[in-house]
Amino acid sequence: MRMVADQLEAALINRGLAKPKRLEIHNLVTSTNQLAKQYLLNASVMPDVIIANQQSAGYGRLKRKFYSPQQTGIYMSLLLPDIPLNEEATLLTPLSAVAVVRAIRAVCQIETQIKWVNDIYYEGQKVVGILAESIPHHGIVIGIGIDFKDDGQLSQLVEKAGVLLPNTSPITRNQLISQILLEFDRLLPTYRQKEFMAEYREVSLLITKKIVIRLNEEKTLTGYVQDITNNGELVIQTVGQRLQIIRAGEVERVLSW
Repeated sequence: MRMVADQLEAALINRGLAKPKRLEIHNLVTSTNQLAKQYLLNASVMPDVIIANQQSAGYGRLKRKFYSPQQTGIYMSLLLPDIPLNEEATLLTPLSAVAVVRAIRAVCQIETQIKWVNDIYYEGQKVVGILAESIPHHGIVIGIGIDFKDDGQLSQLVEKAGVLLPNTSPITRNQLISQILLEFDRLLPTYRQKEFMAEYREVSLLITKKIVIRLNEEKTLTGYVQDITNNGELVIQTVGQRLQIIRAGEVERVLSW
């Protein structure tokens, strides 16, 4: 399929925002999150958002490689130097996921679902990964990687990966990036009230599903996801009918769809 021309442009991204951002756009970086963390550690003046056309060493949770080809993906990191590193900061990952789901719905006119805690799926395939990283006494970085269109190799190189849009779609990365930043700005001021978690539950991929979740290197847990708390924890009913609250872990398998 023919690829629609889609160049990243700060002016087009900021056009849709109530308050323009300081955007730094690169053709190639190792990782937008790595660059953002360097800013937090070393700079007194920094951008609000770093965006790249391509990453040579993109990564997700547990340092898994995130395939980041040029022209077809969105690779961006939001810098939050003023957010305190407390227990509530963990809510920034689900908040970001809700912002992305909202933005995709508004711009692409499609419905996506959130796989706890940081992945977004479309038609059974992963299309977005979100990674929040913190640096004590310096701030938080929110990395968002989106498989926007198909580079021709994604499905062969990345298991269960999908794309949001066909290559012939006229929708641009600038439009979706702008809407994500708009939705994030709408949610951030009230994140401590946790009201967005109701929306997170509504678009959850896991509630009512039977899953296998890895708690650590030695232990997994199998059960049905009953709910997700306002603190972002999974409520799982195990085979023995016990309810367990899971704060952290890796969902390895979804056994019922």
